[in-house]
Amino acid sequence: ARRGPWAVAAALVTAARRAVAVLLAASALAYVVPRWYEGDRTAMTADANAPYRAAASWLGREIADPADARVLVDDALWLDLVHSGYEPGLGAIWFYKADLDPAVAKTLPRGWRDLDYVVASPTVRRDARDLPTVKGALEHSTPVATFGEGEERIEIRKITGARTTGAEAS
Repeated sequence: ARRGPWAVAAALVTAARRAVAVLLAASALAYVVPRWYEGDRTAMTADANAPYRAAASWLGREIADPADARVLVDDALWLDLVHSGYEPGLGAIWFYKADLDPAVAKTLPRGWRDLDYVVASPTVRRDARDLPTVKGALEHSTPVATFGEGEERIEIRKITGARTTGAEAS
């Protein structure tokens, strides 16, 4: 059967659309697969939690009296500190609450000066600019232990000019 010129043109347009779709799919796969592979390989081989585990271990082992220590920490380490003997809310303080929870802020009348340590995780460092007590704790502290490298590092920082307690590192 013979086709008219419109039928031939329509068949060519359909074939061209299919070719473009196949080319776009192949291009997308060529772009995505190597990145997917690298991301999957990293997820399966890297231990992103190792610095957190090391910091939790250090805080549980090196602080002489965890029951008397006051530590600003992010939520990833808070429960570890409570299990190590830090008092929830008064000793292990989720860093947001130091500035945003009036009940916690009331226990810190001198702000950062009422703390012994701040655990500077990526989240704490990023959000400190909007939290005056946390920002002050970071500005008035020195690292005593660091775990990991670069932006993902966890620093345990001793507050300078802080209250005197039995929370000194041993």
